[in-house]
Amino acid sequence: MSSTSTVDPATTSSTPADLIPLSPIPRLLLSPVEAAAALRISPRLLWSKTKAREIPAIKIGRLTRYSPSALQGFIDRACGE
Repeated sequence: MSSTSTVDPATTSSTPADLIPLSPIPRLLLSPVEAAAALRISPRLLWSKTKAREIPAIKIGRLTRYSPSALQGFIDRACGE
């Protein structure tokens, strides 16, 4: 004897949040450790390049963050493009 269960749509609760597919939130800013890893350099070298204003950083309170587009700009300038 096999038992199959069916779900009655009238008795289940579905909210609009259940119907919206979840997508990952894009990373708009990177931490110094993440930015250094993305560039494959040490955090110390990243900080040195930031202090020399070769790589732009964004300050949010006490936090320093890097935009991926700023990192790409640094790469482009380093390659002479």
